[in-house]
Amino acid sequence: DTAREVFSEYGYKKTTMDDVSSRMNISRSALYYYYKNKDDLFYAIMKNWLKDYRNSVENAISAKTSTLEKLEVFCEYYISYREKYFMMFKFNDDDYPVNFNLYKRIKGMSIELQSEIITGILKMDKEFRNVSDIEYCGYLLTHSIRGFVFNSLTGDVHKLQQDISEMCRIFYFGLHHYTGGN
Repeated sequence: DTAREVFSEYGYKKTTMDDVSSRMNISRSALYYYYKNKDDLFYAIMKNWLKDYRNSVENAISAKTSTLEKLEVFCEYYISYREKYFMMFKFNDDDYPVNFNLYKRIKGMSIELQSEIITGILKMDKEFRNVSDIEYCGYLLTHSIRGFVFNSLTGDVHKLQQDISEMCRIFYFGLHHYTGGN
């Protein structure tokens, strides 16, 4: 938590291992014993943060009964997650070319987690239990949501939520039709 606070305070680009070790009251060499560099430390922070995110999403989803409600909750949490990520770590476009490998690792971990959650939601729907490629459907919906969110031209979060909820409804009813449902 302390390291995450330092990244939140200074942003990814300005945070140094010295800043983190100083705030944690440990030597820099002790920090380097566990993390070979700032990227590894940040990756570990993100891994833990995504674990917390997953638990929050799954708890919220479990309170809903219909697949559409669960997908809508997922979308709400996803938008919130994205906003918190960029605000918390003060990431901006200038950071990505410098830390592209770190970005790819975090993106891969994030996509895998989101796809697992969405696939789990779809698998809970008895209408879709016999869909042989349900993981692929989860993968498609995950990338559709991500594409929509990351390419949104407006800062209007409410409008974005409405748009991706509508996209999820279209996907759901299309999949429902594909499986022979009414």
